[in-house]
Amino acid sequence: MAALRFPPGRAGRTWLRERSAVAVSALSLLESKRALLEAESRRLRARQERTARDLELEERERDERVQTRRAGR
Repeated sequence: MAALRFPPGRAGRTWLRERSAVAVSALSLLESKRALLEAESRRLRARQERTARDLELEERERDERVQTRRAGR
């Protein structure tokens, strides 16, 4: 990373404070986005697990119907 050049004296302090405030704001925004994405990830993972269970159940029920039909012939 290149050396950060900033104005000397009070102007430099003001410049650094503003950059620091922007960085803190950006960090806060990124943390909020991460929290939202983690929540969405948990929601989708739970949905995927429910769907997998539902598909398994449907497959078992289908297999049972097929077995019943074959046994009735």
